[in-house]
Amino acid sequence: MKNTTVAIVGGASLLGRELQELIRDQKLKWTVRLLSGEADGGAGTITASGEDATYLEPMTSESLAEAEVTFLAGTRESSAEALRLDPAGQFIDLTGVIKEDTPPLVHPAATALALLLEKLKYSEYVIATVFEPASERGHAGIAELQKQSSSLLSFQPLPKDVFDAQAAFNLLAEYGEDAPVALAAIEDRIYNDLMTLRPDANLSLRLIQAPVFHAYAVLAFVRFPSAVDSIESLFQNDARIDLRANGTEAPTNAGAAQQDGFQFGSFRKDRRDPRAWWIWMTFDNLRVSAAAAIEAAKELL
Repeated sequence: MKNTTVAIVGGASLLGRELQELIRDQKLKWTVRLLSGEADGGAGTITASGEDATYLEPMTSESLAEAEVTFLAGTRESSAEALRLDPAGQFIDLTGVIKEDTPPLVHPAATALALLLEKLKYSEYVIATVFEPASERGHAGIAELQKQSSSLLSFQPLPKDVFDAQAAFNLLAEYGEDAPVALAAIEDRIYNDLMTLRPDANLSLRLIQAPVFHAYAVLAFVRFPSAVDSIESLFQNDARIDLRANGTEAPTNAGAAQQDGFQFGSFRKDRRDPRAWWIWMTFDNLRVSAAAAIEAAKELL
């Protein structure tokens, strides 16, 4: 692949750092420019906990135009601003702002559910409960969950800028009404993105905010037209899948963090219905999104 220049808007975000790591791991001959996600010159040296300092360039019309492809990995606001500054640019959107033209990447949970349905193509229906990690809300979500955990243990007031609710040591079916984004809106995006991947999907979905920092988990209930003795074979021989057959360690969200692909395991036959099974699945949301973005960039380039 020829040497080319790409930009990452939100170069210090969790997704921005994941993109940089995968570009290095794949040894792509890309010159990577890290942009601040701010159009008012809000650039400079920033430091993430436990990591090296990173210099971010200002996001300007000129800095965007110099990139052959730009990854939008900051906030929805910075993505919208990038589109305004460089309307002719080639963007790969990891924030869900772009709805038409250049590729909006589907939500990582939609990608995971589409893979699940691909493997369960002979099922009658699937019901999936998706457990969302704080990392899907970026650095702010991680920091708030961490601060809430510390505050609860020291009997201090809880910060609630991201979730507007207690997320630490808790499961949320809804965020507080003052949260910047509603959990139901995220659930809608996952479902709508899934429908773009598999318009015939026969799946019911519910999204729950889990008190974990990294990686999604999915608990799926699947019913087949007739009794099935085992379903492990449905997930074999696929490079995207790390199959944890019964008798081995079940997938965990902690174990999925920074791992490629999707982990399946803990297959359980339903106690009452011989045609039904339970499936447990985990995957790193940041890795799935970044990997998909890089593949999309290769196509554009």
